[in-house]
Amino acid sequence: MTKSGQREKFLLMRKDLSAGERKERDKKICRKILESDEYLKSEKLFAYYPVRGEIDLLPLTVRAMSDGKVTALPVIKEDKIIFCEFDGESKEGRFGIPEPTGGIVLPDEKTLCIVPGLGYDREKFRIGYGGGFYDRFLRAFTGVSLGAFYSEFYEERLPRDEYDIPLDIIITEKGIF
Repeated sequence: MTKSGQREKFLLMRKDLSAGERKERDKKICRKILESDEYLKSEKLFAYYPVRGEIDLLPLTVRAMSDGKVTALPVIKEDKIIFCEFDGESKEGRFGIPEPTGGIVLPDEKTLCIVPGLGYDREKFRIGYGGGFYDRFLRAFTGVSLGAFYSEFYEERLPRDEYDIPLDIIITEKGIF
């Protein structure tokens, strides 16, 4: 299957999940992230604002702020992602996705970056929306990259190309991989 075909398949699967089921699974995933060594050791958390049925990490970002972690969300600038501090305030950004209003936060080795995606495979590659923003960002990222997915959004091997970057960890409502 092609990348676009795989995207379409995962988007249809996501659409079939009820709001109640997503909410319960999102809580479990956030709890697993909060309990992970990677979260506990991090000083900065890069997350994302949930759109189009993505896993809702906003409760996690609120908890990270209360835990004293610098918390940032992505802002698309031209063809790349930068992360800006999130304090609960946002404005409408590119693609209609809310963006934080704080200053730029630079990543380092103590940064945990939760990367959005539609599905994942056993080698921790992911299918995103096709813009390549996160793969370009991950190329120079020195922290820990984490993908949060629902467990059935898995394929043994996803289509990929030379630009795709595997994640360090995958977390689903069923466990950490």
